[in-house]
Amino acid sequence: MATSVDQVAGYLDEMGLNYTRQSDSPTIITGFQTQNYVNRNGDHSIMIVIAIEENGEFIKVFAPLMYSYPQGPHTEAIMQTLLNISYLTKMLQFEFDSKDGEIRAMVEFPIEDSTLTLKQLARCISVITMLGDHYHSIIFEAIDKGKKADEESFIKAEYEQKLAMIRRQKGEIGLEE
Repeated sequence: MATSVDQVAGYLDEMGLNYTRQSDSPTIITGFQTQNYVNRNGDHSIMIVIAIEENGEFIKVFAPLMYSYPQGPHTEAIMQTLLNISYLTKMLQFEFDSKDGEIRAMVEFPIEDSTLTLKQLARCISVITMLGDHYHSIIFEAIDKGKKADEESFIKAEYEQKLAMIRRQKGEIGLEE
C-alpha cells in the first residue's frame, strides 16, 4: 500500500486547493498566500512542492527557495536561527545548499507499507505555511543583519503575530480605529 500522485491530488481537491501536476515526475506544486512571509519576488506567497519517492513509500513536502543566502558573514547566525526553529517545531527541518545558498523548509517521512492520509498531508502543508508567517521576521533578520535568534526573538515574534491577528480580527468586525 503505497501513496500515489493521484491520491495526493485527490486530497488537494478535497481541500479545495489549486495545484499543478508535473508530467515528468511524481510531483505536485501548489502555493499559499501568507500574511507575513514575503518571497524573493516580493509576493506574500509560498510555493510548496509535494514529491512522492521510492515508489510511493516516501513523501517530501517542501518550500523550495524559501530563502537564499550565498556564503557570507551571516552564515552562523542563519544556521543557529534555523536550528533553533527546527528545535522548537515538530516535523520541520531545513535544508541548505552551500553551492547556491538555497534554504528550503521541509517535512519528509516514510509511508512504507501504509497509506498517506488527508490529515497527514494537511498537517505537513500547514507546518510549512505556519513557518513562513510565524518565523519570517526572525529568519530575515538573521539573513539581513546577522542577528542570531534567541529566546527573546521567539517571544517577540509570537507577540507580534498575536497582535497582528487581533488587529485583523478587529478590522473584520469594524472595530479598527
